[in-house]
Amino acid sequence: MNRHELATRLRDARLSAGLTQADTAKNLAVSRPTVVAIESGSRRVSRDELDSLASCFGISMNQLLAADAVHLNLSSRFRSLGSTNTRTRHAVALLNRLASVTLQLERLLNIQSSPTTLFEQPVRSPRVKQQAIAAATTVRQTLGVGLTPISDLISLLEMELGFHFFIRRLPSNISGLFGFDPAVGPCVLLNRVHPVERQNMTAAHELGHFVSHRSTGDILGDWDRGTSAEERFANEFSYEFLMPQAAVFRRFRHIVELFGRFSPSDLIELAQTFHVSCEAMCRRLEKLRLLPNGTYDSLRKRGFSRCSSSDNDNAQDTVRPSRRRCRLERLAMVALDRGILSEGQVSEMLGIDRVKVRVLMDEILFSGSEDLEHF
Repeated sequence: MNRHELATRLRDARLSAGLTQADTAKNLAVSRPTVVAIESGSRRVSRDELDSLASCFGISMNQLLAADAVHLNLSSRFRSLGSTNTRTRHAVALLNRLASVTLQLERLLNIQSSPTTLFEQPVRSPRVKQQAIAAATTVRQTLGVGLTPISDLISLLEMELGFHFFIRRLPSNISGLFGFDPAVGPCVLLNRVHPVERQNMTAAHELGHFVSHRSTGDILGDWDRGTSAEERFANEFSYEFLMPQAAVFRRFRHIVELFGRFSPSDLIELAQTFHVSCEAMCRRLEKLRLLPNGTYDSLRKRGFSRCSSSDNDNAQDTVRPSRRRCRLERLAMVALDRGILSEGQVSEMLGIDRVKVRVLMDEILFSGSEDLEHF
């Protein structure tokens, strides 16, 4: 490896770790100009410095120098979002690392990623809402789902549009992140501790960003008020995509005609039908003027919380964190099963210990729910 290729890998590894040049210089006890010189290829790097840099970036020497190692730079796509705190930078770095590992595994397994069939549709104000509704309808038609509720959105987007989903524990105020690179395709990181219904809304929101503004990364968090045109588009898109107004109108009216009213238990059933939370369903009904504004806030004051299979409106559900196995984990198990990677290499790639690798192998190989031969 020549000096300039090594310099590029070091820069990408630093960005993937969510570190600045100043952070790196501080960790190495050198000046920032020294780091700049290393990353520009104008200064040689000693073996000890490489060890220190790899440790600083949280990767092994093998990950840094291996001929088949992949180093994406999704982090640069988040720069337009302005300064972010440490937790957010770590989440961006995690997304970047997982996307790089996925691309590396695909190359090892000779898997050709299919290019997406969706064209980018830049947002045009002031008709953001109308454009989002039209885009959601078009994407549904492309996927061949019509107005049918989508039971497994993540698998659908992975299989039909080449999305890569990663599900990891994130700070509770971060719902998910989206990044895109032509080399790997659209990548979404979801918060494992959030209920499946919330993950579905996040996935649909990030699909909206992919449709409208894929060149820039997105971080969806509790702080987001959706003030930009792109955020308003993604919000409107997610509601229309998961809960098409024509389908919601039809089912709501059927319930009212059948029972003469719409009760909290009907809200629970409708939310379960569309695989969203009761809050999302109720907010949707409010926006469509099928329920008065403030209905959900009123229900919460009366003790109604999230969703429940119970028929009484005072019941509270148990938050169900996701136990989905993402495609990355299945790819890693395929590589391990075929002897392409060792247990230690898989452990390093996924960032888990060897005991968890064995548990994962047992779940995927022997659960009867996975077929590894189609990879």
